Amino acid sequence: MVNTFSPFKDNPLELDLIGIHGFRSMKFEQKLPTGLRGTSPNIDLVAESETDVVAIESKFLEYFGPKKPRFKRSYTRKAFSKAEEKWLNLIERFRDSSAKY
Repeated sequence: MVNTFSPFKDNPLELDLIGIHGFRSMKFEQKLPTGLRGTSPNIDLVAESETDVVAIESKFLEYFGPKKPRFKRSYTRKAFSKAEEKWLNLIERFRDSSAKY
């Protein structure tokens, strides 16, 4: 992740992500509070422009060993009322499963 994006660290204006450009800041391993109790997640890269925020989470080595996805009980439909239904369904499916991915 850092190898890919470090050339833009000092000049994020040159960065183009999913057609969005004009970034004024770019941060690695940014803690983003969810408004819920518990530990805030670290997002690998957060780039902000005047009007947009793009967050990137990279799973580089995580796939080498399967593990059960874990979601805090505070991750509820009410807490994420603006999330798309498909994401809420996935959280519930993974939470209720004993499968490892």
